[in-house]
Amino acid sequence: MKLVIAEKPSVARSYAEALGCNNKKEGYIEGNGYIVSWCLGHLLELSSPEKYDEKYAVWSMDTLPIIPEKYKYTIKQESVAQYNTLKKLFNDDRVTEVVCGTDAGREGELIFRHVYNMTKCNKPIKRLWISSMEINALRKGFEQLEDGEKYYNLYQAALLRERLDWLVGYNFSRVITLVYGGGSSFSVGRVQSPTLNMIFERDKSISDFVKEKYYVVHIKKDGLDASSEHIKDINTANGIKVDCENNDIIVSDVKKENKKVDTPKLFDLTTLQREANKLYGFTADKTLKIAQYLYENGFTTYPRTDSCYLTEDMKDAANKTFLSTCEFLGISYEYYEKDKLFDNSKVSDHHAIIPTTKKPGINDLKADELTLYNLVCVRLISAFFKPYLYESTNVRIKCKENEFKASGNVPIDMGFKDVEQKFLKVKKADKEKNDISIELKPGEIIKNVDIAINEDYTKPAPHYTEGTLLADMEKAGAKEMDDEVERKGIGTSATRAEVIETLVRKKYIIRDGKKLLITDKGKYLVSVAPENIKSASFTADMENDLLKVSKGQMSYETFYDSALKYINDVISELSTKEPVKESAFNDKPIKQAVAECPLCKNSIYESDKSYYCSNKDCKVVLFKDDRYLSGMKKKVTEKLAKEFFSKGFANVKGLTSKKGTKFDAKITVSFSKETGYPSYKMEFN
Repeated sequence: MKLVIAEKPSVARSYAEALGCNNKKEGYIEGNGYIVSWCLGHLLELSSPEKYDEKYAVWSMDTLPIIPEKYKYTIKQESVAQYNTLKKLFNDDRVTEVVCGTDAGREGELIFRHVYNMTKCNKPIKRLWISSMEINALRKGFEQLEDGEKYYNLYQAALLRERLDWLVGYNFSRVITLVYGGGSSFSVGRVQSPTLNMIFERDKSISDFVKEKYYVVHIKKDGLDASSEHIKDINTANGIKVDCENNDIIVSDVKKENKKVDTPKLFDLTTLQREANKLYGFTADKTLKIAQYLYENGFTTYPRTDSCYLTEDMKDAANKTFLSTCEFLGISYEYYEKDKLFDNSKVSDHHAIIPTTKKPGINDLKADELTLYNLVCVRLISAFFKPYLYESTNVRIKCKENEFKASGNVPIDMGFKDVEQKFLKVKKADKEKNDISIELKPGEIIKNVDIAINEDYTKPAPHYTEGTLLADMEKAGAKEMDDEVERKGIGTSATRAEVIETLVRKKYIIRDGKKLLITDKGKYLVSVAPENIKSASFTADMENDLLKVSKGQMSYETFYDSALKYINDVISELSTKEPVKESAFNDKPIKQAVAECPLCKNSIYESDKSYYCSNKDCKVVLFKDDRYLSGMKKKVTEKLAKEFFSKGFANVKGLTSKKGTKFDAKITVSFSKETGYPSYKMEFN
């Protein structure tokens, strides 16, 4: 039999369908000469330093740098059962060959190889390398399996990426804390640090910005508003106004042309997060969680994708989905197939996010879930509809040597903007911008005009929002990366939201409405962090070298030795500095302790989203939107949290059943020592 390993259960189910497997077991599906199982993403993670040696439990300069002779891995607590299933299957005597069917990319290769190696499997490896999840494409892929050895160098590149991030994260976080912490701890990372630096630089440019006054002379008549360039001196502006009052104002040029705005691309995760932030103020993390929920319930396709394209075998499916989506929204539009949206070369692991033909019922989605679902639906329809057509008018006017310009747009065919305006919070097409309704001809003298001087000030770049930060993270360092680098920018579409959440959680940045602002603690960390690690160029150099490793043009040893030299050089330099005795900022919790931790007896504090133990080695956490309680329409308030932590139970009123019935109950809670997560029991009076 052949054992096929997918990255996720949903993909495994698709594989099983394509292969004719239908005998469902615990953790796998069997039949027709195949066993199909899955990894739940990263089942294994690199062990923390104290798992190597107890001496690393205490942060000390004497133990740095931490460089393992042999790297150890820990099975994630929530994945132990599935790992045990895989271990049994990898060593099943019936299995003669193992097929790596994880995502077609560097990280997918790493996920499979870790489990393969951990289970001490030595059976031959075949590689499934596909970009489409359509049944016919899957069957074709299984007919054209490649030798797994072909992808060994790709695995080596993934291994180096993982180990470099571990070395940087643990070593630099400790050395920065020990030298500059002064009683506070710091977290440093290859993606986290340049992201923080981007926010620092933007905020600094705003605080350092010196606004300058300028003036603009306007000539107005019947919808025409022609303006001068920015003028620094009021006397010059007044002089231009006087010239216009005493001399002929002549139309020097009128240019009209029909233009179009092409339809937008489909969503990848980053563009979905950016759009949801811009339109609705959703955080990147919130968008990801909702998108994951929609996917798990079958309403949209896989969300953690960095592709805006579909595969070429999806043309018929896209048409069907378009029509069913129009029907769901209660609109009628004609489908226009766009070849530009179908490109196998631009789909690596997963295609763009689109709705499926399964549509939610009236009570299936909460308000925010429906909002995001509608956004995905509207983007699909927009992408496969007509472009927006408009007439563009550009007018130039002269008075003596002074020139004025005006421009305006008038819609001809709303195209895809029609559906956007119906279902999204977007401004109407640019008629209001400056509809030049007056008919003008070159050489014409304009009379009876209004002439005015407007005063204004130069403005700095705006503060980052999550949407604009995600866009810059996606571009950071990209120009320095080889064209063949698998993923451009810093972070991935799947990890950028968590990077932002980490910066907020560590109090390096705060949210102020939609704005992301750096804190004093964040500024301090940027000022003391190693220069290289704050720069996206570090990632660019790393990715370029990893590409060489994946092609067999650079050895594992060459890359790794260079990484170790960098780690050693930074620690050697910082170890000569005198440690600061006190933090240069206020790093106290925002609120007083809520309760005492039932496991370790340290203080429980409140954050924006949870109640957590202040002991970094204790994992106890209670989320405000706890899944068990939110299923009964109940949030964890501070009062409820205090009762759960101090008494272990609470009498909760106003719970809601699935049928909508209100009821009261006594809920007892206990916290796992391994995961820190709560489990509940319910009793009725």
